[in-house]
Amino acid sequence: MSNRSLSMPHEVVTTTRLLAILILLGLTFSAADARAVTPGPYLALEGYGTWLKESYSQTDIGNFNLTFDGGFGGGVVLGYDMLDSHPSLGRGRVELEAASRRSSVDKLEFVEGTLPASGDLTVNSLMVNTIADYRDHNSRLVPYLCIGGGYAEVSIDQVSPLGTPFIASGSDGVWAYQLGAGLGIELGDHLGFDIGYRYFGTQKPKFTLADGSTFTSEIVSHNLMLGLRYKF
Repeated sequence: MSNRSLSMPHEVVTTTRLLAILILLGLTFSAADARAVTPGPYLALEGYGTWLKESYSQTDIGNFNLTFDGGFGGGVVLGYDMLDSHPSLGRGRVELEAASRRSSVDKLEFVEGTLPASGDLTVNSLMVNTIADYRDHNSRLVPYLCIGGGYAEVSIDQVSPLGTPFIASGSDGVWAYQLGAGLGIELGDHLGFDIGYRYFGTQKPKFTLADGSTFTSEIVSHNLMLGLRYKF
């Protein structure tokens, strides 16, 4: 298998620049007086820079790998911040997250060699997350850990090396999971930023080759996440 360098689309470059700006904002606001934090529901919008790992695909007659360019995505979250108000349940947050991530196919790798290819992979997910906040009431910076599980629909557009159809368009529904960590930045009584990382994976979805045979493929991605959270 050949080594390759990831090319980053404009959306991912923009996300990286926004990350640097938000870190500077967080350092500025963390020096301010801490506010009184109260439990309650919140709504959040998220943006992702996504890097899919090389996908190992298995067929009945042989194996091949798919590699991808850097991708992007977004999501919406409805959550509840429990803080210390429900000691029997625990401390932190619970979330229902709907998200979508899209990446373009870069290459198809076979034992015989590597070919450039076109096509797209989209992952739409619905996840339930539990988040452990590590809060210092004297600071506006709140680091956290995240674990989630749910369902994902993985869709692939026709993949064609050198213009020749190889993988047919199709989709499959599978179970999904994610692990993550990040930093919340409280900017006021209701508004906050979220900077985080998500390791996202699914069960192996099943797709169809152009000749009608089927194969399974590995779906794992690294995700850089920026979020804007509003507490009611």
